[in-house]
Amino acid sequence: MIPDGSPAFRAAFVALVAAVATALVWGVARAGAGLGEDPRRSRRVGGVAAAGIALWLGSTGRLAAAGFLAFEPQPTLLPLLVIALAGALALGFSRFGTRLVQGLPLAVLVGFQGFRIPVELLLARGHGEGLVPIQMTWHGMNFDVLTGVLALLIAALSRLGPVPRWLVAAWNLIGFGLLGNVVGIALLSAPTPMRVFWDEPANVWITRFPFVWLPAFLVPIALVGHLIVLRWLFEHPRAQGPGAATPGAAPRSAAAGR
Repeated sequence: MIPDGSPAFRAAFVALVAAVATALVWGVARAGAGLGEDPRRSRRVGGVAAAGIALWLGSTGRLAAAGFLAFEPQPTLLPLLVIALAGALALGFSRFGTRLVQGLPLAVLVGFQGFRIPVELLLARGHGEGLVPIQMTWHGMNFDVLTGVLALLIAALSRLGPVPRWLVAAWNLIGFGLLGNVVGIALLSAPTPMRVFWDEPANVWITRFPFVWLPAFLVPIALVGHLIVLRWLFEHPRAQGPGAATPGAAPRSAAAGR
């Protein structure tokens, strides 16, 4: 029997998911101000985003709670992960992504990834409760907490003046790499033919409610965030002058398009 974790751990996990979802909806609605959009339209777009997130969280949570997602006897969780990954890529390059790229300051896009810090805190706690294999935590081979720490530092530095573009690009590349690292470790820790890490527990806790929202929501949203920052850097190559980006300011292209 897979342990469910303590009530406090489960509640903290749900609270984190709710906070990230709320921040995402706020960002979608707030981007309207940067685009010079009518406030009523911004609220409607935010409502659509909230409904979409609620539908996704509700459906994936229900599947997990009903026991439909598992690695054994068949890895039924894997198709969901493929859908989540494909959805993240689509969102990053969709009109949704364009809205965030053009409507929000780069500091917000970068600082949003600070949510990776509480994710890592919860993974460490989950290991202490016998759910999470050690290699998926900072006690093992997962160093994704650095992405969150650096994101908050870059966002804070932006308040002092322009931040070098190379620094934002380097952080984004590191974040991509660390995210891919932990996803790979998670897959290689699951009870599938690909399993490499044989220490217990196996990575099966993510098939249960509410923890399924780690691979089904938090990881894809982190990926979307990196794609949007990458788009910002490519679409505004010299928006703030040679070699520098000012994360605290809205992109000029957004202002020009108003």
